Amino acid sequence: MMLEKGFIAEIPKVDAKAKSILEAEGKDAAVKFVSSYSQEAASKTFNTWKKLYAQLFMKYMDGNIKTKQEVKPGYKMANPDVKQPGYGENWYRKIVEETGNQFEVK
Repeated sequence: MMLEKGFIAEIPKVDAKAKSILEAEGKDAAVKFVSSYSQEAASKTFNTWKKLYAQLFMKYMDGNIKTKQEVKPGYKMANPDVKQPGYGENWYRKIVEETGNQFEVK
């Protein structure tokens, strides 16, 4: 489940539990519960985004696009299929416009 949808779905349960803690144990206990929940949600979000970053970085670093390959029986790993599509003409023109003659071959 997506993070945002998961957190939204949890709101009624978290609110109900916080209310019952507030009524049974007081404000400090309720604040502690909500703070703990918030910290866990933030940690989950951070770790999910960190994993996404690693996946995107490994797939697209250096302008290459790597596609995961299945590991054949008897092997421990498989090299990814690597494509080097280059950049579009607009990108190259933008580099020239922004850097002037810095990359001019003389």
